[in-house]
Amino acid sequence: GTIFPVAYTSSPIFDGDRVTGTVVAFRDLTEQKRAEADRALLLTLERRARAEAEAANERLRALIEASPLPISTLDLEGNVRTWNAAAEQTFGFSSDEVVGKPENIPDDDRDSWTASLQAASQGEPVTGLEIRRRNKDGASLDLIASTAPLRDAAGQVTGFVTISADITARKRAEEALAYQAMHDALTGLPNRLLLHDRLEQAARAAQREMEG
Repeated sequence: GTIFPVAYTSSPIFDGDRVTGTVVAFRDLTEQKRAEADRALLLTLERRARAEAEAANERLRALIEASPLPISTLDLEGNVRTWNAAAEQTFGFSSDEVVGKPENIPDDDRDSWTASLQAASQGEPVTGLEIRRRNKDGASLDLIASTAPLRDAAGQVTGFVTISADITARKRAEEALAYQAMHDALTGLPNRLLLHDRLEQAARAAQREMEG
């Protein structure tokens, strides 16, 4: 009693010039219809996945642009894809000046920067990386940066997103406090604490030479 889809062809049976009957041939379309339904479902799921990915990307773009912190997205080669308004303000370079080019990282920090991208390419986010960069005017900036992988709908890493915080003022304050701790406030000359620190360093160096 099972109902299933079929296709059929019919041909007349002749007796001379007179039609005396019909031959009908049937073909079971069950597997064909099932395959068509599976393809339609797959296309629907693919369209839905693309729409969800596009919506997620749009939300990400909006969040990046609204962030008060410098954020850039990079391709797998480390070239800039997007550059938000905060990055333009912090570094002085417009989006048109940096998109399609690698991040401008000083040689001293290039190895650690490259290592962070390599880790992110393996799916591992990197946080708290301290690096220095120069803005468009040539001033040195101290930054703390975090990098995370960007993935497509299939979960494959397609690039990176990097968010930075300018800690230049904090670094300068720390350096000023360290200087004040080691120098006389009136004369600016090294004080006893600095002398003691230098003596300890010399003693440790001498000890290493003796042990070597």
